[in-house]
Amino acid sequence: RLVGKGFTQREGIDFSGDRCASSVCRLASVRTILAIAALEHIEPCYRDVSHAYLNAEMDTVMHMYLPEGMQQIGKDGMPRVARVRKALFGFKQSGRLWADLFDQTLIEKLGFERLKSDPCVFVKHGEGSPLYVATCCDGLLCVCRDHGKVRRTSVMSPMKTMMP
Repeated sequence: RLVGKGFTQREGIDFSGDRCASSVCRLASVRTILAIAALEHIEPCYRDVSHAYLNAEMDTVMHMYLPEGMQQIGKDGMPRVARVRKALFGFKQSGRLWADLFDQTLIEKLGFERLKSDPCVFVKHGEGSPLYVATCCDGLLCVCRDHGKVRRTSVMSPMKTMMP
């Protein structure tokens, strides 16, 4: 697995300090969603987005040294570097870039609404029972009475390449 060396990044140069957090829903929101599932006799489902961060594009120009096993020195004797185009695990801004992409997809493409009480919880009304999705980094907690709605509508369709 290729991982960025986020510990070498400098705030203000390689990333913005206020844009480096990943989305994590509140514990109270998880408890509420699980309580809804228990009251409605619904089995909640958990999804993990495969290689989540790699789906987001980097918002700054960054370069990194090539990993071991690749030719480290060029013909001119200088170290070789690669431009980083995708958010990699390890970089400070990767979690936020993934969260922005995922939020945009849920809201704009799938018609979900973000809860005011927790920006990491989304709900989609209509077509019967509501579908709740809580995000925690690259994990999703989904609750809906209609399990087919979770598979059909949902988070999976435009993101099927991201999901296992």
